[in-house]
Amino acid sequence: SRCGEWRTALRLLGEMAERVPPPRNTPDAHSYGAALSACERGGQPDEALRLLERMRSEGLRPGLVHYHAVMRACATPAHWPIAASMLQDARDEGIEPDTVALNAALAACERGGQSDEALLLLSEMEASPSAPPDRISYNTAIAACSRCGEWRTALRLLGEMAERVPPPRNTPDAHSYGAALSACERGGQPDEALRLLERMRSEGLRPGLVHYHAVMRACATPAHWPIAASMLQDARDEGLSPNTVSTNCALAACEAGGAWRDALALLDEAAAPDAISFHTAIAACRRAGGRPAARAALR
Repeated sequence: SRCGEWRTALRLLGEMAERVPPPRNTPDAHSYGAALSACERGGQPDEALRLLERMRSEGLRPGLVHYHAVMRACATPAHWPIAASMLQDARDEGIEPDTVALNAALAACERGGQSDEALLLLSEMEASPSAPPDRISYNTAIAACSRCGEWRTALRLLGEMAERVPPPRNTPDAHSYGAALSACERGGQPDEALRLLERMRSEGLRPGLVHYHAVMRACATPAHWPIAASMLQDARDEGLSPNTVSTNCALAACEAGGAWRDALALLDEAAAPDAISFHTAIAACRRAGGRPAARAALR
């Protein structure tokens, strides 16, 4: 289970009755818990659902740990409604979902791009004495808003986290800021992204490349492209090593600003440019100077 070898786990579950002497030769709740965890780690939602039904058919009552595993396995764009509905399934069996269960449902909604459903779940947690939200809850809800480009809601949740999550884990972390910056990127909000980056630093959090990439993409506009291009050096100054994705983010900003000479300079400096790097540099040249400039990118 720990290695996600779900096929082996299911084979062993099936062999138990044949190879173990009775009366203790039938799978119990622990057996199914381990097998479900293997399905979760192996990304096998359909197998996990079949196992849960098999468990019930053998007269075993699933517990929260089993629901957690199946819900996590079902955190996919296709299976998220099943994961969300399992909260009610658990209640129907007399089990009250805890924070972990609701976070699993939130993660499923996030993977399915269902920000409205995620926000409803978060509201339910805020009103629940037995399953209050934690930092993971807010981070996941912010990520769900990010997927849908709902940057205002993402920033609101980031601000509310400190008020509504019990200390000590009630302050935004690097994941919180990463999700919020992604929302600003998707929502086309360069100024908000820049403010968030400064706020992150002011709270003693060191931005990583993922944070720089989101801000650089948000700043890929005719007005903000110089800021995005300068962030490669900002990242180096903070001890980070910009990679090909970083270069491509800066190139995209140059392309948006029609800064073809800057794009060519970045391409020359790039340690490991890829096809996207060249395509973007060529696009920058075409936008600014037509074919002669574009040919310069290929020299």
